[in-house]
Amino acid sequence: MFSKWLDEWDEKHACEADQDKTLMSFDIGAALCFPDVQDESFSGFCQLAKSARADPGFYDLPATYKPEVQRNGSWITFQSAIRTEVPENNVVTVKVTPSRSGKRALVVFHHWRAEDRNAKLASLFSRLGFDVFEIAMPYHL
Repeated sequence: MFSKWLDEWDEKHACEADQDKTLMSFDIGAALCFPDVQDESFSGFCQLAKSARADPGFYDLPATYKPEVQRNGSWITFQSAIRTEVPENNVVTVKVTPSRSGKRALVVFHHWRAEDRNAKLASLFSRLGFDVFEIAMPYHL
């Protein structure tokens, strides 16, 4: 129902700051996706990706993962199941905009280099009866 409008809205806003974006060299970083990487080449990455795609349990959470969820007003935080060398990236921070009904939910992931969370979008969908959960990695905002 909203997909065409939302896609056009997102495209418009994503393009507005194109002149401010920094062009960076492409880097796969296989070690960020796969544990114990031996082959850092592109072909090695592709082979690992094929293996992951064929393994139905690859994306399962570790059996020991039991996040401690904390709520503080309209914010929820918890430890990510994936650990990186950047401590700020190991915590998931969620902005909650509740609706009156609380019967439907919408999860919003921010695009790379977003400047802030989108209060207008969250407010709109909240008024339409969706609890909105906005999630962004620290380096995205």
